[in-house]
Amino acid sequence: MVIIPVKLDSTVMCGTALTVEATCSIAVALCMPMPRWRILRTCVLGRMNNA
Repeated sequence: MVIIPVKLDSTVMCGTALTVEATCSIAVALCMPMPRWRILRTCVLGRMNNA
């Protein structure tokens, strides 16, 4: 399983796609099965309330 930590931002999606493509290429080159993917949100935009 591959966990990709990302900040939720519109510009991050292009980089995430490139990461997935690169990892798939490595798996094919090493004759390994395709990994499963999980996205880990590292920063959530919005107003934070400290109650």
